[in-house]
This record gives sequence, structure tokens and C-alpha cells, in this order.
Amino acid sequence: MTKTRIASLLLALVMLVCVFAGCGKETAAAITFRDTVISENEFIYWMSTYKGVFLQSMGTTVDNAAYWSAKLTEDITYGDYFNVMALSGIMSNAVSLQLFNEYGLTLTNEEINAVDSAINDLITSAGGRNILNSYLTAYGINLNMLRDVKLGSLKVAKLQEYLYGENGIESATDAELAKYYNDNYYRIKFIVLRTDKDYVLDENGEAILDTESGSYLTRDLTDAEADAKRALAKDLELRLTSGEDFEELLEEYTMDMGMLHFEDGYYINASSQIVEDSVKTAAASMAIGEIKSVETELGCYIIKRYELREDAWKDEAYAPYMFADLKTSANSVKMQETFGSFSDEIILNDMVVGSYPLANCTANFYY
Repeated sequence: MTKTRIASLLLALVMLVCVFAGCGKETAAAITFRDTVISENEFIYWMSTYKGVFLQSMGTTVDNAAYWSAKLTEDITYGDYFNVMALSGIMSNAVSLQLFNEYGLTLTNEEINAVDSAINDLITSAGGRNILNSYLTAYGINLNMLRDVKLGSLKVAKLQEYLYGENGIESATDAELAKYYNDNYYRIKFIVLRTDKDYVLDENGEAILDTESGSYLTRDLTDAEADAKRALAKDLELRLTSGEDFEELLEEYTMDMGMLHFEDGYYINASSQIVEDSVKTAAASMAIGEIKSVETELGCYIIKRYELREDAWKDEAYAPYMFADLKTSANSVKMQETFGSFSDEIILNDMVVGSYPLANCTANFYY
């Protein structure tokens, strides 16, 4: 798993709405924050649920012990790493639930009824309450507990909307958004020569757009054609070293139509999906004005990094495509900082928490 994939996963984890509520006093307390208690059973359930989330993020629903014992670093396994991430998520959501009560927020009857309706659907699908309860034992809970955690999920959703929604009382200000933009984004342009495919051209040498799919028509390259593209990339690198203009060569040679459409190039961060991971990694290590070459499975990239344009995140030509998650990400940072300030008040029952490492829990994909 790449560092970028991990970073994207962490962002999704922070904003994931998963909480624990209700029956914390029925069994031993795993986590306590003020008046909110996460019971041992609830802890098992949520470790199982996070495990399912992590596996799905890796594109699988097969729980293989090798995933968790594999080394992320010399001293840390993926099991260790994701165990800490899940525990952090559980503690954060305990804080959210407590704050929901302290801010005096409530659920509507319609929201409560929706949860009850969803629970009844699960009972019907399983073939009865007893059968569903037997399924839920794999995750440490019963039907009553499942209802409680689902109601708790709604509470956290409301708390997060109240604090960090469009009109949230703690939502990131323009100044905070600008800081996040300046601290986390890079602006790049690149010449890309695809070594797997090429555009189908019309009689005027223009790429042909398929009006039904909205994509340009392509054809597979032969090995000889792919080698020719690599040779061209080397030639372009030499021409740039000799002083030829990067943007002129880009306009003539790049096979990325978006690069020609967006005058500024691309604004990217660690979670951007519009470029390959290796391109993002290269951009993050480059100085303003530097040019670097990267070859991937798709082709040869010649990348140049540019200075950020002030407040580009407000530009409607770019905002929907490159900054759609900027506010969510900035609010996520604020939420982590806020919740981190409560860390001294969170009480962990080490005996309970240590008894259920994520790697040993049953992955929950269903409930």
C-alpha cells in the first residue's frame, strides 16, 4: 500500500461516521469520556467494523492474516498501524457523542424511526430476531446494541454537521482554508507521452472525441511505438535542458487533454485522484520551477512545478475538479485538533482494549 493510499484512507477514517452509544454500562467499560462509556461489546463491534473498512479500502473482503503481519516499516506491521487508527477513531467518536449531549442536540422522531425500520429490514432478511442475534455475536453485540450504535451514528453525523457543516459553528474560515491550501497543495504541469495507448486522430490530426462516452478514442500501441514514445521523451528532456520553452513543448506533445484545458495546470494534494501516485510523490519533492521526469505503467511524464496562484481554490474553473475536498479536509484537521485537546480526559481500560486487537477481530462488512 502506498503512502498516498494510506493518507487517503486516514482522511476517510477521520470523517467516517461511526460511534458508540447506549448500553455501555452492561459490560466492562473499554473507553470512557466524561459521561460517555464505550462498552467491551461495543468496542469489539467497532474494531470489527473498522477492520471491514480497511479491507475494503484495499479492494478485498478476504481477511488474510498476511495483511496484518506484513511490515509497514521495519518496526511496525499493518496490523499495528491500523489498530492504532481504529482505536483513535473509536476515541474520537466517543468524544463526538459526548459533545452531542453537551451541545443539547437531539434526534428527530423521523430519524429514530428510520433506524428502527432499517433494523426491522435486517431482521426480516435474516429470518428472525434470534437468527440475526446469532449473526451479530461474531461482532460482540446483539440487536439492542446494534440499534444503539446506529442511533449513535446519527448523533455524530449531527454533531459534525453542527460543528463543521456548511454553516457549522467551527467550520473552517476563509483564512483557515487559504492556509490549508498553501500548506498542502502543489501546482504542476506535465508533458505525458502514453506508452500504452495513443489517440485516434482525424484527417486534420486532431484527437477524435466519442460524443456518447465523452472520452477521446484511443488505440493500443505496439512495442515499437511504445519505444518510440520513450525515445521522444528523452529527446524532449534534452531539448528542455538546452533551454527550449516547457509550455510550448507541452502544448505540442502532451497527451493529457486536461493539461491543455486548464491554463494553470493541475492543483494536487496527497489525496488527489487526477494524477498517478508517482506523479504526486515527485511533485511533493520538487522545488518551484524544477523539472523532473517519471515513467509509470501508463507512460513518460515530464513534470514542472509552479508557484501556487493566490486563492485558486476559489476559482470556479478549478474548484469543482481540484478542490472539492478542500473544506472537508481543512475541517478534518480542525476536528482532529479539537478532539486531541480532550485526550487527557479519555480513559482507556487497557485490559479490555488490549484483548481485542484489530487483526484478531472478525471483519464486519454487513452490520
